[in-house]
Amino acid sequence: MVKKKKRKSTNSTATGDSNEVKDNRFSVKNSTQTAFNFGSGPINQKIEAPKKPIDVRPYDENELSFLGIGERLMRWFYGAYKHDLKWWTFFSIIASILSGSSIGVPFVPDSPVPIGSPSYIPLFYVGMAGIILTILLGWGPIGMAKRTECPNCHYKFSLFDIKKTMTNREHLSEVEEVRNFRVKRRCKNCGYEDVVVRVQHVEHEPADNG
Repeated sequence: MVKKKKRKSTNSTATGDSNEVKDNRFSVKNSTQTAFNFGSGPINQKIEAPKKPIDVRPYDENELSFLGIGERLMRWFYGAYKHDLKWWTFFSIIASILSGSSIGVPFVPDSPVPIGSPSYIPLFYVGMAGIILTILLGWGPIGMAKRTECPNCHYKFSLFDIKKTMTNREHLSEVEEVRNFRVKRRCKNCGYEDVVVRVQHVEHEPADNG
């Protein structure tokens, strides 16, 4: 009687002797410098060339609107560009409370203007108009006033972006990316100049595959 010798398996994933990987998939689509290795084969590396800096517009349309409105309002309210904005901020807070109250009154229990009443729709539109005007004439220009305040002479609406360069952008996911900017600024009042770095998070609408 002859005993048959058992053949040793040449494909053992438990001991790591196999040079073949089955049904293992991964993506390096959003990676710029990634090294990966299958078994004991050669190392594959994905290297993306550095992106060239791109000059972009210093301000978008909304920012230009807030700059123009805010500069005119500051001259009208104060007659100068050096001010602490306390009264402007105070009136914006009052306007925000009144506008929000107009929209929120119908949701209060035992409200004199319940939802569905003839007065509800006009009150709602008045509140929405108040919120829009508060943003347009209040919080938007106030934000731009602080952003354009010169650290040297402390004049507001004076320190403007004169050159904006996008130095890098990275996709965090299919719907989100991060952009890095280098911005050169100059004060039109005292001539002060500096260069700052800004980071912007941008969200995109998800792709509609349907």
